[in-house]
Amino acid sequence: WGVLVTLLLLVAACQGGASPSGAPDQAALALPGPSLAAFWGHPVDVADLAPPPHADIAYWDASKAVFPTLHPVEPEEDLEREFADEIFAARPPMTEWEGLGDGPLKRTNFFLMQRAYPLDTLPVGGYAARVAQTQRLTPLEAAETLPKWQNIGPASMLNSSMGAQKVNTSGRVTALVVDPRDSDVVYLGAAQGGVWKTTDGGDSWTPLTDDQPSLAVGAIALDPKNPDIVYVGTGEPTSGLDNYYGAGILKSTDAGQTWTRLGADAFGGMGIARILVNPNDTKIVYAASSMTGTQGPAQPPRGVFRSNDGGQTWKSLLSCSNCFGASDLEMDPRNVNVLYASFWGYGVYKSTDGGDNWGQLLQGLPDPQQFRVGRVILTISPSNPSILYASYQVTVPGQYDGALVFKTTDGGASWTQISTGGYNYCGQQCWYSHTFEVSPNDPNVVYAGGMANYTTAANNQFVIRQVVVKSPDSGGSWQ
Repeated sequence: WGVLVTLLLLVAACQGGASPSGAPDQAALALPGPSLAAFWGHPVDVADLAPPPHADIAYWDASKAVFPTLHPVEPEEDLEREFADEIFAARPPMTEWEGLGDGPLKRTNFFLMQRAYPLDTLPVGGYAARVAQTQRLTPLEAAETLPKWQNIGPASMLNSSMGAQKVNTSGRVTALVVDPRDSDVVYLGAAQGGVWKTTDGGDSWTPLTDDQPSLAVGAIALDPKNPDIVYVGTGEPTSGLDNYYGAGILKSTDAGQTWTRLGADAFGGMGIARILVNPNDTKIVYAASSMTGTQGPAQPPRGVFRSNDGGQTWKSLLSCSNCFGASDLEMDPRNVNVLYASFWGYGVYKSTDGGDNWGQLLQGLPDPQQFRVGRVILTISPSNPSILYASYQVTVPGQYDGALVFKTTDGGASWTQISTGGYNYCGQQCWYSHTFEVSPNDPNVVYAGGMANYTTAANNQFVIRQVVVKSPDSGGSWQ
């Protein structure tokens, strides 16, 4: 189940006092890094974001880096104008142009661009021909050397995407955990569908949180000593326009039959990227919070928080008010006081005392002052916790925009870029379609997942690259 959960997630996260009111501790640490005005789209107060000097740090050298070559950065094309007729054909006339804003049509443009290739526009009658062809097609058998996938729910997966015509489309799975006592018991979280549970290995599913104040799910965690205790972080912690904010953390002590909402002041209006439960003292719970694509009515500081009483109250450990927030959180399974956190726009931080104190990890990693760093995903090797991987969303102006993977073998003291075999697995959508996992048994076996965004002409044939790739040798080769 360990590897299966990893793959499923790829396709579809001490001591110290707590604030008595449950509100986050306002004495948050200032995060060194760049202004996020360009990243988030509005001015921010950079007074508390000034970086300390790092003259002795040997950052990642972009001039010597090897970038994936299958998806090069190309000049911006005015696809909105090019596909305007197709995009708006089924819509009523607009009386007022609303402006481009963050470019919400770019996903539709990309969808159309793939289907028009190698032409510049969609051929007349192309959509009708595609529908007719789809009805005639039978499922394609994968190569014998590749794993075979079977949908197990919660509902029939009729389509994986949608266009201008409304169709039944599968939802996004954002969290998945397996009961360690019984691998047939699985909890699943959906982007805006709440929490579902199966007790028969996926043959049937039951919704658990339809009556809760938020159906947006970002993370699920089980108490290691008592897996009937379930924590659900509400709010999808990514920057998509249809990612909804949450209402705090839901806790169940009876395997999902009833729920209590916790951390409303600390996490209301945010998304939860990760929840970790200390296996030695399960009263100690950590949560990583961030903003979402839609902003909630409250905007509390976001970052890394700790509860010493099973989620009743929370203390801010590393947070900020002028950034997007924490994108991931990992715990050393052999030393639970060692934590690693990643922040949108900044990079990776480490604590060796359960979160009371933090230091930024910079040696060999991209300098956030020089490059635009977005979402950063972490994964730690359970079999060798000194080995971690950090998958960075990085923009190098004029050269590259996508994922770069870095590896450390010394607990974060130094990092080196690893190859992704020329495969930019999340393209220019690493702010959402972006995940990286390591095998629980072998620290050199890693999986990368994102989106099928590669189109190339090879012998006049149209090629779509894989969504999920695997490397058996720490990125030396991919399949």
